Amino acid sequence: MQPAEGADLWKVNVKEVYALVAAHRHLLTREEGERGSRFRRVEDASRFFTSRVVLKLLLAAYTGVAAEEIHIRRTAGGKPEADYPVAFNYSHSGSYVLFAFSRQQSGVDIEQMQEQFDYAPVAAQTFHPFELAYMQAGEDMRKRFYQLWTRKEAYLKMTGRGLDDQLSQLHTLRRSSIVSFDVDTEHTGALALEEGAAVTVVCRELVHP
Repeated sequence: MQPAEGADLWKVNVKEVYALVAAHRHLLTREEGERGSRFRRVEDASRFFTSRVVLKLLLAAYTGVAAEEIHIRRTAGGKPEADYPVAFNYSHSGSYVLFAFSRQQSGVDIEQMQEQFDYAPVAAQTFHPFELAYMQAGEDMRKRFYQLWTRKEAYLKMTGRGLDDQLSQLHTLRRSSIVSFDVDTEHTGALALEEGAAVTVVCRELVHP
């Protein structure tokens, strides 16, 4: 299986693949098992285990390498990577884990839009002036906040930079290599590819009976 010219996106509802993940827990390394067990909340542990197991299963489908032989490591900036010709990234929030597979570096982010979250101070500190203007011009400022935030997260994950104190200098609206999309009515997401890449998104949902 080969990713699309831009990127393949897979969305996974953690609650719907419990049996799949349980049947493939042997794919987790000892370190991954210990890391997952340290989460205090069951929901966080479930998202972590789901992200690692499903990532290995999907990478196996894209590369032809047995899932048991796939090893994931992290860069100094914390970005997951592996020695395969398919680039990947993933993000999780709420009930979903979102995966991106592409032929070039990519970053993906998903956020559950929280009704009670006080987003205005965060936007004031981290958004570019043009991004602030865009957010404040819309009827649904909360949704626009999350759209902009996921664009920043996706871009930083693509570059491997991580969050820093220069977020307000990053103007994501002018970057054609970043695309926003709705995952469902409660979650929004963004995909970032290398500058100049064709941003074609194919989104699939992984379900398990």
